[in-house]
Amino acid sequence: MDESAWLNGTDPSRMLGFVQARGPTSERRCRLFACACVRQIWDLLPDAACRHLVEVAEKFAESAVGRDRLADALAAIPIRRRLRGYANRARSAAWLAGFDSDAASRFNSAYRSGHVAYDWGTAARAAVDAVDTVVLKAAKGAQQAGRWAAEAMRAARKTADIVQAGLLREIFGNPFRQLPVNTAWLAPAVVGIATTIDVERRFDLMPALGAALSDAGCDDTSILEHCSLPNHVKGCFLVDALLGKDVGVKEANG
Repeated sequence: MDESAWLNGTDPSRMLGFVQARGPTSERRCRLFACACVRQIWDLLPDAACRHLVEVAEKFAESAVGRDRLADALAAIPIRRRLRGYANRARSAAWLAGFDSDAASRFNSAYRSGHVAYDWGTAARAAVDAVDTVVLKAAKGAQQAGRWAAEAMRAARKTADIVQAGLLREIFGNPFRQLPVNTAWLAPAVVGIATTIDVERRFDLMPALGAALSDAGCDDTSILEHCSLPNHVKGCFLVDALLGKDVGVKEANG
């Protein structure tokens, strides 16, 4: 994969393979990507327990809550409740986004105790289940409307893939280009807005972050343009860089 393919790609599985091959990648970013995928199907999750698990998983990824809290959130998922169709896939996506073998072993001995890294394999499975949720929901809607489901499913999958490709770019930025964060840009206004975005999920403040960066002397068009884009998520590469969090994979040219 070259830079153009990354920046314009619409195949998240191929992009995931590229990121995985470049490794190592932090558990945090893997989990935040999975959570971001599940948030795209938020209204299709079958119950509040699934939504709560994703929220706790995001906090766990940031070390804001401990494994006990994650174990409680996992245990609250009514996993034995029989679900069909898109609801079943949606629940699976949430479970995979929040899964931790040590946490799960605290309420079910079938899971292995001890730390097992949250990796791209688990994140990718959550992403696939999120896409399948959208596809199966589209099929059901088409059938209820008396239309052929195949076309609706293809369109839904294409749209969901485009969204997930965008999420990968949102979390990893451009791995072919080192993010040129200048310490002179880290003015109190910039750091304050970035912190609010990160802690309070105030993604509506991204344009304000761009303005503050510009005022601080940032003239990098790719950074300023990123601030003007919609659909930001927890783990945004730019917010992370400004706050000194992990930057994901090493440069593709490094």
